[in-house]
Amino acid sequence: MELLPHLPGGRSVTTDGQILDFSLLKYQCLDCTLVQSDPSQTHRATTFSYADNYAFYTRPFMREFEKRRYRRYADWVGSFLCRGQARSVLEIGCGEGWVLELLRDAYRSVSFHGVEPSATAAARANAAGLDVRCGYLEASEIEVGSIDFAYSINVIEHVPDPIGFLDQIRRLLAPGGAALVLCPCANVIDPELLFADHLYSYSGENLRGIARRAGFTEMIVQQGVEALYPFQALYCGGPAEIAASADTDSMIRWLPDRALPSARRDYLRYWANLDQLLLERLGNAGNAICFGAGETVDLLRTYAPHAWRRVQALMIDRPPEARPNQADNAAGLPLRFTESGIDETVECILLGVKPRHQRALAARLSSFGKPVISWDDVIREPFA
Repeated sequence: MELLPHLPGGRSVTTDGQILDFSLLKYQCLDCTLVQSDPSQTHRATTFSYADNYAFYTRPFMREFEKRRYRRYADWVGSFLCRGQARSVLEIGCGEGWVLELLRDAYRSVSFHGVEPSATAAARANAAGLDVRCGYLEASEIEVGSIDFAYSINVIEHVPDPIGFLDQIRRLLAPGGAALVLCPCANVIDPELLFADHLYSYSGENLRGIARRAGFTEMIVQQGVEALYPFQALYCGGPAEIAASADTDSMIRWLPDRALPSARRDYLRYWANLDQLLLERLGNAGNAICFGAGETVDLLRTYAPHAWRRVQALMIDRPPEARPNQADNAAGLPLRFTESGIDETVECILLGVKPRHQRALAARLSSFGKPVISWDDVIREPFA
């Protein structure tokens, strides 16, 4: 195991924007390419407890902005679900039930259930008419052999014992049942590598390996297409004909395993230097507004803290469903809409969105007559 370059500042961040008081430490296996977070940090039970403090859904207008992505998730799950004869379906780590709702509406004859550790998210899912138990899978008391189709989305990378996790799912399946796991793919170098609560980063071969150790014998790994290209699907068990027909080409190719070690080192080094680079591009500007309010903002305020001190407010495009009284967010800054323009005291606009969106945004936001600070020339997506 090789320790990857660490980011300065002594802080790290979780996927829901919680800034932690220890550095991001990631190791990669030079044999199998698996990435693992430092066990001495990740085994702190209180650090990554999602039961009481999971703030993923509190970002401004999260559901409005993520509606298309969750529709894609539901369609992907449905592409496996529709080929079987499932009557009972379980989502593990279902959050507020956004995918469950979409599937329930599409498959009226199927009984859908969920398990979710966050009490707040589970309550909101139940308020939407879903059947969601609050808790972790191992304590859910779901009857062994009672589930025809079980799936999880972006969960297994957070699990300390992934083999045990898949083994628990396997035991819940009825004869002929199937399991589906969607998660980020380690063959794509992107911000997934920067989150402390992603305890592991898996290649397709890594997923196959843990599935075999969990007792599954039949499995395929499928790459996501279009906007879901950084993700992969592990499908275990179920109708044999799916394994023969599920492979599909993607417009964006994953990096081969042999290229991953050096690409990860370069990616983290670029992030380690980003704070200084942004300070240079900000120059003497002391009052910046940041366009964005999602995970990229959380990464900037964690790993580029000196540049972030220049930011006085956030700005986003108003979604059609926006509530006019929405004003603040997890970054603790006022939230503005582009339709309202920007104050004359604002000296520049810092882009707080994924690099692949920055070129088009820089051109559009230049209409405000202020310098637009982008950094997609340093950290690209996909990174290669």
